[in-house]
Amino acid sequence: MKTFWQTLSRVFHKYLVWSLIGYLILMFILDLVFSYAGAPERIREVSSGYSFVILFCYGFSRVWRFHPAFKKDYITLLTLSPWNSSKNLPRGPIHPFWADAVIISAFMLLTLLFPVYNCWILPMYFIIGYNFGMLISFLVTRQMRFVAVYILLAPFVVYPHFNSTIVSIFVLLLMMSIGLYAVKIYLKQFPWNTNWWKANQLEELRTKAIQERVAQWPFQDLCDRNVFSIGYPLGVFIAAASFWFMHVINWYFYKLNGTQPEGVFFMMISFYIAMFRFGRYMLKYHPPISFFGRFRTGRLIIPGYDIVLVGPIAVLIAGIVMPLLLKKIDAPHHIAFELSTSIAIFLCLACPPSFEKWHYTGKHRIAKIPIWPTRTMRTNQVNRVFRNLVK
Repeated sequence: MKTFWQTLSRVFHKYLVWSLIGYLILMFILDLVFSYAGAPERIREVSSGYSFVILFCYGFSRVWRFHPAFKKDYITLLTLSPWNSSKNLPRGPIHPFWADAVIISAFMLLTLLFPVYNCWILPMYFIIGYNFGMLISFLVTRQMRFVAVYILLAPFVVYPHFNSTIVSIFVLLLMMSIGLYAVKIYLKQFPWNTNWWKANQLEELRTKAIQERVAQWPFQDLCDRNVFSIGYPLGVFIAAASFWFMHVINWYFYKLNGTQPEGVFFMMISFYIAMFRFGRYMLKYHPPISFFGRFRTGRLIIPGYDIVLVGPIAVLIAGIVMPLLLKKIDAPHHIAFELSTSIAIFLCLACPPSFEKWHYTGKHRIAKIPIWPTRTMRTNQVNRVFRNLVK
């Protein structure tokens, strides 16, 4: 019995306790308010929404609190101990177990006081939060192939069955199974610090310097990184995933209320994408001569600098002109705009020049903008960085 309560208290975090207390207090107050206002059925809507939030946060916390990737001191403890992947994690398992069933069941019993819509699907809220926590853990541990799998599987929770709860639960359980398999792979790589010796040492040093802010003003721009240097394969995946999500969202709203976003909405998205790329490339990177200087010198076009305009122009053509051409060949309205917007996203990420090439070798001049120097690192911080690199 003592072990039972110890295990349950380890999972039953104090924030969850306060959330449940707040839930009971809020529901009692709202029950009185809605009863006085003559709308007692409104309490069901509020209770359902609050239940989703609590169970979603609890599912997320099950990963965030027990996964070693989120706790540096936890990783250090495991590294200095004789632990290995065949043993249980000392702070509790990452995978769901009986204590989670106890807590979820207790919360379902509370709904007898304040009813919700479809009480029996409350565990699905926990699974959604748990899978979201798994997705964040994949990003932290750089398990990008599982990130891709989760992104591609997530829309199947509602598509194309819309309101089939059984199919939704099946997809969520499938994602959870894949997530647990990814955790198993991650734990088998212990001790994790050995991966550092297999990596590119210069890249590790550069990454560590950026994280610890070793490079200070006015040299911090030498460590500049940007989303536009991700490469073609990842750009294709992001564009394809964008098309997939836009298609599912359009379909969902059409099933929900019979309407779809107007084409102007997608055109505006492409316009903002083009402006975002234009602004990011042009900020601090001014042309070598002024606008009127081009006319005075006869250099109306400066290829080494004007190439930066190719990307935004291509994005605008793809997002505004392409859907009109696709509709000319009788392409479905929503497919035309979804496809053109996803192509615009790909062009924004992949059009030359890459941001790194533009940053280091572009034919531009440094803009005269106000720069405030940041505080330099203390000596003990610098020593800690290099001590971590050579240990």
